[in-house]
Amino acid sequence: MLDAGPDLAVQGVAFLFPGREFGLTGVTSTSPTTFGGWGHAADGKADGNRTGRRRTQTTADGSNDRLPIVQPFRGTGGPSGRDRSWADRVDRFVAARISRIRPHRIPYRPYVHRKGPRIVTTSIIVGGSGGLGRVLAQRFAGRGDTVIITSRTSERAKTVAVEIARTVRGLAVDLSRPETIEGALSDVREVDNLVITAITEDFTTLADFDIAKAIHAVTTKLVGYTETVRVLHDRFTPGASVVLFGGLAKERPYPGSTMVTTINAGITGLVKTLAVQIAPHRVNAIHPGMVGDHPRWRDVPENPQVSRTPIGRLVTMAEVADATDFLLHNTGVNAQDLFVDGGVRVT
Repeated sequence: MLDAGPDLAVQGVAFLFPGREFGLTGVTSTSPTTFGGWGHAADGKADGNRTGRRRTQTTADGSNDRLPIVQPFRGTGGPSGRDRSWADRVDRFVAARISRIRPHRIPYRPYVHRKGPRIVTTSIIVGGSGGLGRVLAQRFAGRGDTVIITSRTSERAKTVAVEIARTVRGLAVDLSRPETIEGALSDVREVDNLVITAITEDFTTLADFDIAKAIHAVTTKLVGYTETVRVLHDRFTPGASVVLFGGLAKERPYPGSTMVTTINAGITGLVKTLAVQIAPHRVNAIHPGMVGDHPRWRDVPENPQVSRTPIGRLVTMAEVADATDFLLHNTGVNAQDLFVDGGVRVT
């Protein structure tokens, strides 16, 4: 129970009605002190020139304990008649307010998972051998997920898997050869999280358009992404979800981004049609801007993109990983494009 003394609120109300002592609804004092010195003495005697009373009740163990008071104590000089009715209202008002008091401010503590058995999830990161994919793999493995990463070669995939954690598996999957994807993923039994981060760096412009590079880019990111989802769909667990990586070039073309801009825009269309076809499973796209601590950009001196970014810096790989986790686990988000760019699109 809440310790009632010292009770400034009761004193304040008693000031309005001198000569009356006021009780507390639903509050039991555990200390033998007077309620703010207004006549409710622990020994039941009068305080000052007023007559105090003590209410007691018999508890389960047979001892007497103070009874929660539901009406005011009547002193010798208190109001009567209609004045008492008004005083009763004040009593109830004060008692209701005091009943909400907490004895101490509860300090903020960040949320932590409760102890107990944890449901281990299986996370597959296509393109998890480097860059943002590797950061995600490290995060998922660190929290105890069963993690499978892929790279274009088996040697690379297995080497990186061991570097991340001994529990991580590495598989060879080449999205530019979509006809091989089904066989490459045949050992995967179930999927909770599917993240496809694989990218292509086939830069070309209209003036020097390279058909072979264009076909490779489209095949990797549109055909390869689609085939991967198709192959694994029947192994999705009931709560499984998919995140496809696009990029800010979808909204902000740059020199040489002809096909990169085109296929990243295609990811938006792919997400919308997949959301219908694999329902009730969810699928979303994430479009990172320039990532400041990515190996490609972290050593660029005085990057001009920084001054154009409203947050005053480039986004980090950890922030992109957080956003990916959000898309994977927020069950109300589906068929969406999420930009992680620090707000650069508004400048």
